[in-house]
Amino acid sequence: MPGATVRPIELPALLRTWTGAFPDLRIDPLGAVRTSGGAAVELRLSGTHTGTLHSPYGTVAPTGRSVSWEVADVVRARRGRIVAWRSYFDWSVLLDSLGVQFDGLSRAAQHDSLALPV
Repeated sequence: MPGATVRPIELPALLRTWTGAFPDLRIDPLGAVRTSGGAAVELRLSGTHTGTLHSPYGTVAPTGRSVSWEVADVVRARRGRIVAWRSYFDWSVLLDSLGVQFDGLSRAAQHDSLALPV
């Protein structure tokens, strides 16, 4: 989840959060830039919301809606190993697509990032 710190051993559970909420989750690459220190990747995620979504703003019961949102991942590597991975997306786009509004959702909260220390 954006805003969360996740250890590598916890990554499978985090991914199950998304595939639990969107069992048919599809990931389509939109573009990538590779550097000597890592890469930046743009993705489009799409799926049908048939499971519970656990968000930083609350739990969202299944809506049955098909949704699509874009994500930007920045991955840093050193000596052939990932040392940092940040994933950015706008929660408000996803929540609006699901027809969900949370009171008090600040502009800052809409642009959180996920930092994965490895």
